[in-house]
Amino acid sequence: MKKFVLTPIQQMALRAILYSIAGGAFGLFARWMQLQLAFDESDLPTSSMWNLFFPMVVIAAIVVYTHFTREYERDHFSLPEDFCEAFALPDKLTDILRYLAGVLLCLGALVLFLTCETEKYALMMRILSLLGVLSGVSYIALIGLAQNPESSKTLRLWCSVMPILLFAWWLILTYKMNDINSVEWDYGIEILADCVGIYSFFRLAGFAYGVPNWKKSMFWAMFVPFCCFVLLADGRNFGLQIMYVGVGAIMLLNNWIFTCNLVKQEPEKPVRAETDDGFERL
Repeated sequence: MKKFVLTPIQQMALRAILYSIAGGAFGLFARWMQLQLAFDESDLPTSSMWNLFFPMVVIAAIVVYTHFTREYERDHFSLPEDFCEAFALPDKLTDILRYLAGVLLCLGALVLFLTCETEKYALMMRILSLLGVLSGVSYIALIGLAQNPESSKTLRLWCSVMPILLFAWWLILTYKMNDINSVEWDYGIEILADCVGIYSFFRLAGFAYGVPNWKKSMFWAMFVPFCCFVLLADGRNFGLQIMYVGVGAIMLLNNWIFTCNLVKQEPEKPVRAETDDGFERL
């Protein structure tokens, strides 16, 4: 029986994913403690160290994930700018996982559609669930299109844009649901996460549109799962919770794909300038 051994680049990818999951788990704990101890019986914020500790956890996560991208650059790694090369599947297991991640997002959207009829903004939630299904299917299709260099560029663009539309609508819905809520701590984290989702998928769409930035894309692929897992501490529709987990799974998988496709570049050697001082050198 052949022994399964991770390659050095796969070990790097696994390390990045574990840091992203561990950061999300710690952030989830900090957010949960804040909700339990930093609010009074009327759900109003009180003076608590958790109101300071939780932002410090978020800042620490940003610092750690930024360090990863700088470490790749320091070690002369870079991600190919070509769409197909950047999203190339490293193995068959990753191909299976992209279906599971996309289906998980679709499942959350379906649960939301079936359970939102008593909600105040039921229509907006149904539209969100439709965008969730389209985004889950689009992600599966997008990775599939990347495996074929001759695939339709127009289809690549539409598949890249769909998650951006999802989070743009999600941001509007979050704002509408909390427009009379004066406690910013209740919904501010979700507003931030929706904005992060918009920008992260915007950076991913850059590969399809021919304007990639691999360092920013890899950073957001680590930070988005952190935000999604932190939000699980808040109370909301169960379908929305599953959708956040689905988005986190998609970004973790993107992180794995990107890291596995990193290419090591040979550092450029400094070129010695020739001087014309009138002397002939042997």
